[in-house]
Amino acid sequence: MLQFPYMLPEIEAVVEQIKKEENIINKAKLLRFLTVDKEMRIKDISGLIGMKESYICHILRLNKLSDMIVDGYYSKMISISHLFIISRLHSDVDIATAYEKILSDNLTVGQTEELVREVLYKTKTVGVLTGYHSKAKLLKHHPDYIANNLKDKKVLQLIKQWS
Repeated sequence: MLQFPYMLPEIEAVVEQIKKEENIINKAKLLRFLTVDKEMRIKDISGLIGMKESYICHILRLNKLSDMIVDGYYSKMISISHLFIISRLHSDVDIATAYEKILSDNLTVGQTEELVREVLYKTKTVGVLTGYHSKAKLLKHHPDYIANNLKDKKVLQLIKQWS
């Protein structure tokens, strides 16, 4: 374990508990304890427990889920993946609405991702883009994007052919 000069025995014990904890909800509560109560930086926690900072942030978001939703997870009505996805939503109302829709429509993880994307970005997923031809057809109408961002040579070749 990395040693930090401010490592109090209490913090060291919590870090060890996080490493051993299998229950993701309990892990989220322990991480919140370190970030909120002990005012530790996520970067420092990451170094101590050997977990990526982004993953710690994902786990921390689970703390904003209501007890009803967590109970749904424990009773196997929704999966941990569903929890991670709906925890991306900003308001309690949006989270509760998404949870209800998951249950009522029996949404898959992919469908839940689309639902959250619709709520967050006010956009609907339409059609399916697959392969180089579809990308090229879509991108040929956006020359600024192509000039500044596109590095996929196969797609660029197809766009040139169609121009």
